Amino acid sequence: MTNLQEINGFETGQRDSFEALVKGLARREPPENAQEFQPNDGRGGDGGVEAIWILKNGDKVGYQSKSFVKLEATQWKQMDKSVQQALKTHPELKRYVFALPLDFTPKRGPQTKGSQQEKWDDLIAVWKALAAKSSISIEFECWGATVINDKLLANDNLALHRFWFGGDVLDDAWFKSQVEAATLKLDDRFNPEDHVEVSIEAMFDAIVRRPKSRARLHDAFTSLASNSVPSIEFTTTSLKPDPEVLAEASSLWSELVEMQALINQEPTIEWNLAKAKETLDELHKLAWKLERSFSTTDSKSLEEAEEQEFKVVKDSLRKASDGSCHA
Repeated sequence: MTNLQEINGFETGQRDSFEALVKGLARREPPENAQEFQPNDGRGGDGGVEAIWILKNGDKVGYQSKSFVKLEATQWKQMDKSVQQALKTHPELKRYVFALPLDFTPKRGPQTKGSQQEKWDDLIAVWKALAAKSSISIEFECWGATVINDKLLANDNLALHRFWFGGDVLDDAWFKSQVEAATLKLDDRFNPEDHVEVSIEAMFDAIVRRPKSRARLHDAFTSLASNSVPSIEFTTTSLKPDPEVLAEASSLWSELVEMQALINQEPTIEWNLAKAKETLDELHKLAWKLERSFSTTDSKSLEEAEEQEFKVVKDSLRKASDGSCHA
């Protein structure tokens, strides 16, 4: 994530640069029914806002940047002063946005007070009450470091990122250009039709969770779900399996089927494939143990009512034990 406090100061300094960046982002995101964008030059007093969007019905959305390196009592007072001035100067305000180059410290639980997030929430209540005295209904929003970084990484804003912070942005376009440059350098030494898949490629596919990798996992889990551990009920005593082994195998199968949800997890959540493989291997062992007890039995020696059931159970156990569910 880009450190917003390292913005290029150019001739006027980082404070003015951050203000200009916020104005640029605000202008590129017109609210619904926007009519006119007005940036302000704060050197003569900005009236509590450094930019406003005027809506078609006359309402306004205000933006105020604060290039703080820390957030303590002095900084909160400055923000409070800006809001009070904005409400006096622009009673048409319906939304007020603060932009900061840092994120709030989070709440730490009901027993601990004093976080910046709690201070912000408390001030919003104070500001809304103040606005209500002038019959103003207004919402407050904060663009912190994370929010501003997200905006800068949008394709339409990459030029802003390069201008204010320099360097390359590692977006899809950057990686595409690197691959194209490498391909050109290889010339006739590279032909996509000659590509051979190797195990290391599958590993990288899984790491970045490409659609191909997700599809392989989906197929594996689908195969697993269709090969459940059968319920085994025979009147012939010699065919009755170990009930503990059967119960454990059924439990492992259910546990694996539930793991299918991991395919659609967010990239920030780790895929616990090692656990899935460990559980699957144990299921194969138990299924083979159950199958082995049926392998020496001749189905023709069974009563007619049990012969067909025997064949179905034996086939199900064979599928569950032969490893056909591996991705």
